[in-house]
This record gives sequence, structure tokens and C-alpha cells, in this order.
Amino acid sequence: MPLVAETVTANDDASVWTFVIRDGAAFSNGDPINASTFQKSWERAADLAGDYSYLITFLEGGAARLDGTADVISGVVADDATRTLTVTLSAPYSSFDAVAGFQLFFPLPDAAIEAGADWENGVMIGNGPYAMESARTDEEIVLVKNDSWQGDFAGHRLGLGLDADGGDSGRAGQRAVRSR
Repeated sequence: MPLVAETVTANDDASVWTFVIRDGAAFSNGDPINASTFQKSWERAADLAGDYSYLITFLEGGAARLDGTADVISGVVADDATRTLTVTLSAPYSSFDAVAGFQLFFPLPDAAIEAGADWENGVMIGNGPYAMESARTDEEIVLVKNDSWQGDFAGHRLGLGLDADGGDSGRAGQRAVRSR
């Protein structure tokens, strides 16, 4: 969230946070990132109920969304016209801006939201400096420059070779491949 937000502000007691999304923010496939993108992504995170879903309870109405008694997270209001995401917390929290940068709160494209948990089995679309060149395999993930990235980029094509059988170390091997 911090790199996608143009500004981040909190009220005096840090119970309400306002994020203004950068004009032109986009995913690696060119789809725009709007305030509502975050709202839908966070509701998807509640639906999947993973290991870190408890972080959704930081948001007003998050606990009700997690336990299925609410259809939306009431404390999250998106206004795409002003690129503004207003987040009311269940209790004041002065470090919420750091928590909002955690993977659970990353924006996801509509295709990922529609795919649910199956999304991670294809070409994952993100909004960072790299994009997947093709669907991952058990052997390799190839990353290239994300042309939609608005930040600095001094990288190159990157291939991550995976040790599928775990080997003796159980760690994934990595290799960098410079672009031509």
C-alpha cells in the first residue's frame, strides 16, 4: 500500500486512515488500481481465511466479515472518483500504515478475486517492479520488468530456479539471468 498510495494520513487518534491512490497506478497487465481494488482485495482475504486473516479484525467490521455475519467490511470505504480509501479501525493503531504494507493487504486484480485460491497456480499479476513472464512451474519462475511500475527500476530479467525435490538443504536455488 505505501508505494501505491500518493498520500497516507491518520486522524489524531489513528483510528481512521486515509489513503489516496496514485493516479495511473496499474497492475503488470495494465489494469488500473483503484481505491475499490483494495476494498475488494481485502474482502477476498477475509473469504480465504488464511493464516494472517486475523489482521482483518483490525478493521471496523472485519471480525463480522471473517465470521460470515457481514457481507462487507464496514470500516473500508472506497471512492474511486477521488482515488480515496478511507479505513476505520476497530481500535486506534498508530502503526496501521506499516500493517497495510503487509502481503495480506496487497491489491489484487479482478481476475485474482474471481479465481479465489486457484489464482496462485497461473501467471500471478501484481503491481511491483517485476512481472511474471509466464506461468510458474515446479522448476522455474521467470520475472521481467513490469512496464506499469511507477517507481525506480534498475533491475533485469530474473530467473528463479527451484530445487523441486528439496535436495539435502530443502532450500530453493536461485540464479539471476541478465536480459539481452
